[in-house]
Amino acid sequence: MKPIPYLYLIGLFLILALAGGCSKGGEDIPTPTPTPTPPVEKDYVTMTKDSLEATCQGGDIQISFTTNHDWTASSNQSWCTLATTSGEKGNVALKATLAENTAFEKRMATITLKAGTASQKVIITQEAAPKDKLELVTTSFTVTAEGKDIQIPFNTDVTWEA
Repeated sequence: MKPIPYLYLIGLFLILALAGGCSKGGEDIPTPTPTPTPPVEKDYVTMTKDSLEATCQGGDIQISFTTNHDWTASSNQSWCTLATTSGEKGNVALKATLAENTAFEKRMATITLKAGTASQKVIITQEAAPKDKLELVTTSFTVTAEGKDIQIPFNTDVTWEA
């Protein structure tokens, strides 16, 4: 009964031949390429200047910037007011109106511009009032009949004597 092992070998050969001869039946199916996601443009505010100088007389000053998103603006000082506090994306010329500075020292205001997630600040420095001034801090004093020494507070930028 030796023919049985040969039958097993022939059967095994046929199975291997059939398994190796199978194909997908037609052309290969290409793997789909994912559609690329377009890059998301980051919000921005681009300033022409991040600081501006102004005279003590006050008046109008222009702040120029470009943005790719609708924007808002605010000032941190009451003496510096903005003509508008919001607008649409694009090239912008924002007008700020400065009150006269009558103080002895220069002063600063910060304008904050926001567009989407972007934010920028502009510092406006306004010069002090002209030199050679004398300013009384208090103009009225009460003295008893017995009299007393009083101090008269004042500000000046000139040499003085009493």
